Amino acid sequence: MGKKNKTSAVFTENEILIFENNFDEILEKTGCFNARSIAIFVTMYIVIMFGAMHIGGVVFLAAKMDHQCIVDSGTMDLVSEKCHINWTETETMKSSPVVKNKTSKCTRFTNEYLLNMSCSSWSSSSPLPPSGHIEPCEAWSYDQSVFQSTIISDFNLVCSNTWKTNVSQMLLMFGVLIGALVVGICSDRFGRRPLFIICLLALLVSAILSSIVKDYWLFSVVRMVVGLASIGLCVSGYVYAMEIMVEKYRVLFGQAIHATFSFGFMFFALFGYLERRWVFLNYIIAVPLALLLVIYLCVSAESPRWLVSKKRSHEGLNVFRQLTKKDDHILKNVLKVLEKNTTPILKKSSPSVPYNDSGEVIVEGNESGNTVTIFRNPVLRKISFIFFYNWFAVTCIYYGLTLNTSSLAGDPFLNFFLSGLVEIPANFGAVLLIKLWGRRPTVCLGNTVCGVALVAMVLVPEGYQAVDTTLYLIGKFCATAIFSTIYLYTVELYPTPLRGNGVGICSGFARIGGLTSLLILMLGQINTTLPYLTFGTIALVAGFLIVLLPETKGTKLPETVKDSEDLYTRRNRTVIQQCLCKNS
Repeated sequence: MGKKNKTSAVFTENEILIFENNFDEILEKTGCFNARSIAIFVTMYIVIMFGAMHIGGVVFLAAKMDHQCIVDSGTMDLVSEKCHINWTETETMKSSPVVKNKTSKCTRFTNEYLLNMSCSSWSSSSPLPPSGHIEPCEAWSYDQSVFQSTIISDFNLVCSNTWKTNVSQMLLMFGVLIGALVVGICSDRFGRRPLFIICLLALLVSAILSSIVKDYWLFSVVRMVVGLASIGLCVSGYVYAMEIMVEKYRVLFGQAIHATFSFGFMFFALFGYLERRWVFLNYIIAVPLALLLVIYLCVSAESPRWLVSKKRSHEGLNVFRQLTKKDDHILKNVLKVLEKNTTPILKKSSPSVPYNDSGEVIVEGNESGNTVTIFRNPVLRKISFIFFYNWFAVTCIYYGLTLNTSSLAGDPFLNFFLSGLVEIPANFGAVLLIKLWGRRPTVCLGNTVCGVALVAMVLVPEGYQAVDTTLYLIGKFCATAIFSTIYLYTVELYPTPLRGNGVGICSGFARIGGLTSLLILMLGQINTTLPYLTFGTIALVAGFLIVLLPETKGTKLPETVKDSEDLYTRRNRTVIQQCLCKNS
């Protein structure tokens, strides 16, 4: 008793109102880096990186393994005893019929037929004579030269069960879709920090559970939760970072967060190379989440910008004080300077974020700030539909090209490592373009170059593998750069009360794009160039639509719908003019 609370400070009512109306200016003057804020960023970064590993984990967890039908041990013993032979892989191959000069992997001769075969047939180097005595395989042996085990071998997802592999992958992406929609909306309602904690805990539990379950359908359902939690971490973490970051560092930190997928893929390739059993590989990327959860609980704090938007400005100001690098004395001085230069503020006159009697944010007339407002407001509706398509397009292309990496010749671990490595220059190269030209030209140029490169693959003659690979890497490079830029662009156009909703819904359309990419890749069964032609066309349309949006370079994050409307009405500079001018 009697001790001063070191975690809170006393602020006057007018100081709180000054804080509400000048958040970005105060953030710029006081900075956003101290030991605690850096610990939050680092922890979130590592957590999101592990989430990326779980989304991309299907590349190794569900890797294909060559297989062959095996005969039950009783039949093998009887044939060996009868003909005085040692049952080897040769006899296993002979127990299956030859179809189109290839040994069948899904059917074998019946036990009765094998037992009735003469010993000379078993001793011969030729296959056993054809017979109608054939039955489906019930057990298989798997080639363990690359992987010791995957879900393919543990759940026997071969032959008539091959389709189940696609089901688990679709459910994972469906979970990502649900997570993108739900987490964004819930983070706007309940806060960024609680949703990040819930998603982290859900990922920890579901990832470990997926290694334990013995039923494939239960495994697939659990993987859906893995997808939901993984993307939830990315959505809530990205919005949080952008809300407490000053404008001059926003681009760099935005790209750094997107580089978590690049580093996640690269580390996962290393882990996969060292551990070839999928269960233990899954543990390697799941167990560390427990430690990260404890660390995050100790260092994390709610977004002060979100607290202000929820009429909890005093709490937001105290959290802001804890996350800045300046002490209370300097923060107080900044508030006093702003107070002297500002017309006296009445509490009910013109706060930066208006509220109704129920405490909900009023964004237009009598409408409260909720998801419906995004579609009801004409400006937000136009912005949203353009973003919806662009998010759909870039995710469809990104996942389509990434999943196609598994079809490349060579070492699967090296290929996956390189697919992550190529994203690093794309992510940070986009930073230079964003700073030089802005968000809109970067997305427009990226979509255009990506579309041209992928469509050009249709024109490459057979045998020019180097040209194909170069165009493929150009497409992947551009898709990655767009992916990271579109996140930042979206955050900067939606107002604070609807930012999580907007990013969440856009991310939902992105996941639909991820699901669609699986269907587009199936066009390769008709013609190998059709998927690239489709991806290229989608990119070109996206590049055209993005021109209709305003530029956000050098602007403050909009706090209200009116701020977003003002940005939209100032979209009078063309992309070419913007690129040629030094300032935005």
